[in-house]
Amino acid sequence: MDGKLEWVAPPERPASSELPWLGADAMVTETVVEQVVQARARGEAVAAVARAYGLDRKTVRMWEKRGTYVPRTPRPVLSCLDPYKDWLACRAPEVGYNATVLFRELRERGFAGSVIIVRRAVVPLRTTATPPAATVRYETAPGAQAQVDFGQTRVWIADAHEVAQIFVLDARLLAPLSRGRVSLAFHPTYADFCGYYGVRPCACQPYRPQTKGKVESGVKYVVRNALAGQRFHSWAHLNTWLLEWAATIADQREHGTTHEIPAVRFAREALTPLDGRPAYALPHTRERKVATDALVNIDGARYSVPAQLVGATVTVKEHAQDFTIWHRNTVVATHPRQARHHVAMQPAHYAGLLRVDQTPLRAAPPQYDPRYPVAGAVMTRDLAVYEQYAAECSV
Repeated sequence: MDGKLEWVAPPERPASSELPWLGADAMVTETVVEQVVQARARGEAVAAVARAYGLDRKTVRMWEKRGTYVPRTPRPVLSCLDPYKDWLACRAPEVGYNATVLFRELRERGFAGSVIIVRRAVVPLRTTATPPAATVRYETAPGAQAQVDFGQTRVWIADAHEVAQIFVLDARLLAPLSRGRVSLAFHPTYADFCGYYGVRPCACQPYRPQTKGKVESGVKYVVRNALAGQRFHSWAHLNTWLLEWAATIADQREHGTTHEIPAVRFAREALTPLDGRPAYALPHTRERKVATDALVNIDGARYSVPAQLVGATVTVKEHAQDFTIWHRNTVVATHPRQARHHVAMQPAHYAGLLRVDQTPLRAAPPQYDPRYPVAGAVMTRDLAVYEQYAAECSV
């Protein structure tokens, strides 16, 4: 109809209902308000407009009076934590924004709310106090740096839901720069392995995944792409599939950072040759603490080390026929394998504590017995005295 509203039959309002009318103010959108105002400006009757838009007549008159849409001002939400907000803002930094501690202290001050309320209030305080720290990215040549990460997930091996450990090594170009370093010692075997191949190991800062950011999503990628919804007959079946997945899927996709196919890039870049050196031999190593008798326990037998190492931690390397015991990258003892409960001691390890030559000591009598001189002293006389005495007795 030209210039007229197209009437739509409004829903019937139940006579006994106490609920707000369908066209109540809270349900009116900005578009409906504009149409209502325009309809009244054209002279449409209030009742007709109310029927057309399913509104109450009072609502139509209210919007006509306002002339435009005005959003409803939200009512302030009161919280039982409001009286303590100033105290909370001052106290939170002092306890490291620990909501549990703050909740306990608030209860002592009369707070009757839950710990959930305190946790929600602490979040913006912590965020404001510790804004995100900026990081610096740097690039290295291909193969110059490799980032590693560990993770775990559960996989179906036949009918068992087993835990699988995931190791990811990434040798891409980019890595974030750590702002500090951690003082630590690497495991002797790992340090020896790195030295054998000319690699310098670097540890990431604890609780700072940005220091190995390029490999952080690698575990998730394996779990969500290679293992999602999979079931395997055996662990060998799982490893076979992962090799196939890496070669046909992971290495053939376009990488999100380099925008190249990993297999193509790997084939193009030249890696450091091994110069024909044999593969690193990985001996079975373990760490032991030296007991007070200068012995270390290895597979149920005990082996001696220099007595100066009592209380120190040594590294034991197992070989086919013997054990070598190391301390600070130096061999301190070598022992042939012994049966369980056997004790292997080298006398040289106890120098200064145990005599090595085993020669019996010469016995010496006591020199300071106070009774000995009185009861056992013998007078010394010239032999001529005894000859004279014999001659006198014979007369």
